[in-house]
Amino acid sequence: MDSILDQVGEVIGLAIRSVINVIRWVFFGIDDAIGRFLNAIGRGIGIQNHAVPQLIVVAVGLILFWFALRAFIARRIVAGIVWTLIGLLVVGWVVR
Repeated sequence: MDSILDQVGEVIGLAIRSVINVIRWVFFGIDDAIGRFLNAIGRGIGIQNHAVPQLIVVAVGLILFWFALRAFIARRIVAGIVWTLIGLLVVGWVVR
């Protein structure tokens, strides 16, 4: 009786282990893909250290450029120039 229960327990344990390995493989694969993607963006932009906070600063700078574009489209030239300068300061702080 012990050998049958041992075998059943071992099969169930192997099944659980296989499910855990598949889940781990999927999530580590996604993590690796996201990390490589962010590093490639950082290299393409010219950021020295490819850290997430620096990419967030670049995203904020791009949002400021978007505000500048909207101001220029609305014919608010002074506001567009101000948003552009602020965006350049923010992005220039990170990109070398």
